[in-house]
Amino acid sequence: MADPATDWLARVREVANGNSRFNQAARWLDMKMVVRFGDRPFWFKLYRGQIIDAMEYSPVTNMLGYDVIVSGTATDWAAIVAGRSRFDRAATTGVIAHDGNRTECEKSYKAQMVLGAEVFPACGLPPGMEGAR
Repeated sequence: MADPATDWLARVREVANGNSRFNQAARWLDMKMVVRFGDRPFWFKLYRGQIIDAMEYSPVTNMLGYDVIVSGTATDWAAIVAGRSRFDRAATTGVIAHDGNRTECEKSYKAQMVLGAEVFPACGLPPGMEGAR
């Protein structure tokens, strides 16, 4: 049986890589991004408009680190995924925080918007967060 987190990450890659808006927004990126859903961090390698690798993130086991981290509480992500809140508003008001290399944060802003507004809502919350409201 496959790991639910691995299945979810594969779905995120599939949806993102099949999204022309994401492909366009990320076409010049070569970066590592961590997205933290409450206490669940996930690592994504973005390269030339695609997510080419993804895994659960642990600083102990992922020596590549990250360029940008996008984080929010489980409750805030649940509201975004359920359509009760908008990612763009949450990201511009600090509800969803962006940290790391500021140049990479700015370069990846449009890709972050597509991930938060289209890709993650299409994929749902990561496994283990179903109870977040």
